[in-house]
Amino acid sequence: MTNEAKKSAYARMGDKLAQFGLASPAVSEARDIETITSEILSLKKTAGDAILAIGHRLIEAKSLLAHGEWLPWLTEQVEFSERSAQNFMRLAREWSNPQTLADLGAAKVLVLLSLPELEREAFLAEVPAEDMSVRELKKAIRERNEAQQAQEKMAGDLRLANELLEREAEVKGLPAEIVFMVRGPESLENAKLKQVLETFANIRVCYDTFGPRVEALARRLYVDHEKLPLIAVTSGPLRAVYASSGYNVGSGDMLLKICRLA
Repeated sequence: MTNEAKKSAYARMGDKLAQFGLASPAVSEARDIETITSEILSLKKTAGDAILAIGHRLIEAKSLLAHGEWLPWLTEQVEFSERSAQNFMRLAREWSNPQTLADLGAAKVLVLLSLPELEREAFLAEVPAEDMSVRELKKAIRERNEAQQAQEKMAGDLRLANELLEREAEVKGLPAEIVFMVRGPESLENAKLKQVLETFANIRVCYDTFGPRVEALARRLYVDHEKLPLIAVTSGPLRAVYASSGYNVGSGDMLLKICRLA
């Protein structure tokens, strides 16, 4: 690169940094890689604060601009796409740790926003987020959510199982078929579920991954697919008369009443 090209590149970089209140390096042929490395490490320490500061200023600017002025201002004055601006503003609203933001980068932190705020720190203590790609981080969060859902479903299943065992005579007298849907045969190793299946011969077991089909079913029944167990009472093919998601005290009693009326 010629000296003139270097000067032009530094000038363009200086203009960009000036938009965010950062100083550009002086143009000098004496600059070496050690100096540049040191400056980058120094700037990295303040990168998290800078990202959040930009986000807060974008929020402020948007509140001041009239309808129709926001997008032109973004592209012409600060050279941001709408998507980038939305990401900066979201980080400013929902993230508060600038050091973690600097360490992980905005892309990974945006993925972490899908976790409840009070659970993010514990999750980061369990996974090497700095060494993971964005795709790997998404996969880790998905697997964590699936494991959590499985635990919640099992806990709800066990509480419901206890209610059914307490009403053994009434359950056996129901003119209905009860179906337990579980992830796989390993779920049946639970002692309480074994007891239920041994007690009630009319309970049938089916297996499912609790993926798209269960989510679609829950949506059609107007219940939350993320809250398990999912309980549905039908009176014939494709005709649901009652549905609920998540365990509540008295779910078993309500289920028995609905079955008698269905």
